[in-house]
Amino acid sequence: MAMIAEYTHFLADAYYAAALADADMREAARRLESIHTAMTAEQGYFPLWLVIDRQIGKAKGTPLQQALVNLRAQFEQYVSEQEVQHLRASLQRSPEQGWRDWLSTFGMAFTRSRLLLCKSLCDADLPFPEQYRPQAAKLEQAIRYILRDYYGEAYDTYLYLGGQDILLPDDRTDILVDAAKIQLYFLYRYDKAKGLLERAATLAARESVVKGGWGLYWLLQARFDKAQTALTGAIELDPSLVGNYLLMGDCYERQNKLEEAETWYRKGIETNEGESGAYIRLLRLYSRTEWFETHKDALQELLEKANRVDPLSTYSNYIEMGYTYQQNKNYPQADTWYLKAVDLDDICNSAYLFIGSSAQEQGNYDRAEEMYRRIQLCSSKRLNCAPSCGKSSRPRSQRFPCFLFRNSSLGLSETSPTQKKLSL
Repeated sequence: MAMIAEYTHFLADAYYAAALADADMREAARRLESIHTAMTAEQGYFPLWLVIDRQIGKAKGTPLQQALVNLRAQFEQYVSEQEVQHLRASLQRSPEQGWRDWLSTFGMAFTRSRLLLCKSLCDADLPFPEQYRPQAAKLEQAIRYILRDYYGEAYDTYLYLGGQDILLPDDRTDILVDAAKIQLYFLYRYDKAKGLLERAATLAARESVVKGGWGLYWLLQARFDKAQTALTGAIELDPSLVGNYLLMGDCYERQNKLEEAETWYRKGIETNEGESGAYIRLLRLYSRTEWFETHKDALQELLEKANRVDPLSTYSNYIEMGYTYQQNKNYPQADTWYLKAVDLDDICNSAYLFIGSSAQEQGNYDRAEEMYRRIQLCSSKRLNCAPSCGKSSRPRSQRFPCFLFRNSSLGLSETSPTQKKLSL
């Protein structure tokens, strides 16, 4: 009952904030009633989290969206505090069982990409048994890597969690498929990815997730028929997984079938407005030179919606916007967006990479060299502090940020200018 009472305060605060901001109060009542219904269903934190995300995506108008974003921030803080309190008590009662409870909670949050909850669990001063402290420290470091999109460096954590019997088979399946994606996107080991997908299939859980992984496996090898067959099967098994719609769109975009790609990205939005990947996929599609002039007026709205539903990806999304202008030769506007990313996090090096690339394209080699040297300076600092580029946890299908399938003059990859950016 205390939890429901706390939730009621969050709803009241959101309604009051929406009214003060002159939001559409009929719309506010509909969105808040949907959240209230989920709260009283008492199905746990994570389903409720998804409902709040979705209502933020559905909300019309900036004032109401901001009120719901603030509600989500209150909810996230409350969840973190409650879980830390519960786990501290569990560790004090029984250190062994407390560690298992902590690892189980961490694993559930990790699988659902609620990364700031993971970080709160790591940052809390909890009485871990001595033998588990090294592993807790490794998990804390992995979260720091992932929060700055350095997934390759966190690969061993995915393997560790994927092998933990304490986690549910569904969660272990998701983690092993994510490990396969890391092999495909960052480490370029198709044999390793294949082995991980086969291992995930042996858990006999989340077949739709495994099929989606195979879709990606074939997509990145330009085996589009195989990819589309796998993704069609994945969508039939679970139509709620947005990532598979996005991959289907990617199949068509790579074949320059832009209208079909747009249709699939919009299906992703229709499936769940609370996940940002489809908004960024559309932004990227509209930034192509053949569509830019006729679609550029839609870019700002797509960016703002993506940032609201997933503030943790704001840094990456600003770089997306910058690259949109860079590839259309509007270099001043590109730098404006890259510098917004720097303002959010001046240690993460991706923005400097793109500013350097932009300068290099313009023949400003001194500026390019300056940016590339900054990357070297950032490398020694970037993992020693938490990122400042978001105040919310990333929903499941936004597990990796978005820079898929773009050509680059940097010579990094045929499909991705940073090798580290994808939304699934």
